[in-house]
Amino acid sequence: MKEYFDKLGVANEQQIEYGKLFGLNIDEIPKDVARAMIDEVIGVKFCDEKKKAATISQINLGEKFGLDFTKYSCSVARKYIKNLMFALNLKSIEEQGIKPGDYVINKYDKNKITYKVSSINTIGYVFFKKRSDSSTRNHAGASARHLLKINKELMHNIFERYAELVEL
Repeated sequence: MKEYFDKLGVANEQQIEYGKLFGLNIDEIPKDVARAMIDEVIGVKFCDEKKKAATISQINLGEKFGLDFTKYSCSVARKYIKNLMFALNLKSIEEQGIKPGDYVINKYDKNKITYKVSSINTIGYVFFKKRSDSSTRNHAGASARHLLKINKELMHNIFERYAELVEL
């Protein structure tokens, strides 16, 4: 996942040095996670805020991806998980080659409705239209990590066969 975290932006040398002023090692940490860590130190030192430990759910999720959240607070783990979801979206887009014009299904949709991708935002949220909808407006979207790209030839064959069945 490191290469995808890198795409999201990790702390640079200047930011790493700044983190050291607070006793933090933020080397190879996503930028907004590093910021959450610094914000937390400031909150504890200057505002007497209490750090809440990462939850069991957060720790278990981190373990699935080789990340140890036991050393982080709940708020830092939350930010790390947000980055992890972004990274998973980017990975899914890259591995499947999802782009506007492709057909996809949501792997968690029991009805397996087919959608045509209309656009993809910078954090890997895919917007689409229902295959049967000829309107120009986008329907809701889904995170790329939840989508499966459908082969165009397969889609064409399905629609041809459907058209034949409708004529019968």
